[in-house]
Amino acid sequence: MEYYPKEIMERSEKIRIGDMLIQQKFISEDQLNNALNQQKHTRLKLGRILVNSGFVSEKIISETLAMQLDIKFIDIEKFLIKPEVVRLIPECEARRLQTIVLEDKKGTYLVGMTDPTDEKSVLEVSRILQHQIEVGVVTEGQLLEGIDRGYWRTREING
Repeated sequence: MEYYPKEIMERSEKIRIGDMLIQQKFISEDQLNNALNQQKHTRLKLGRILVNSGFVSEKIISETLAMQLDIKFIDIEKFLIKPEVVRLIPECEARRLQTIVLEDKKGTYLVGMTDPTDEKSVLEVSRILQHQIEVGVVTEGQLLEGIDRGYWRTREING
């Protein structure tokens, strides 16, 4: 049985994220071209280069990615992190896949991911959970903080 949210991969990229950022006046064409040139020489994603260069915030990149994919942007700070839900994915896998389970919506798990376009990671999360998932975009910083909070009690008990 497949639990993967097919709608993410069925959407064609109508407009590239760099073009969306220019349209919204978050970056200039020069900044985009600079980042695209850097991307040719690194293995980094465009969004990471734009953030590292100080052109935009992580939140703007994540919100724009969510808009591009027509899925929700999730502000983890607005969620009560429930360790019993977060721990449905082992910590090492959550960190590797850059994902966090935020909510059990009775039949579907709400999952935050930094890159929901990474089909292999989404499929792996779905396989681990053996449950229908709804994916939203989260910032990397908030994801790591959420994982730290969700697994903290386990460390305290075992440490």
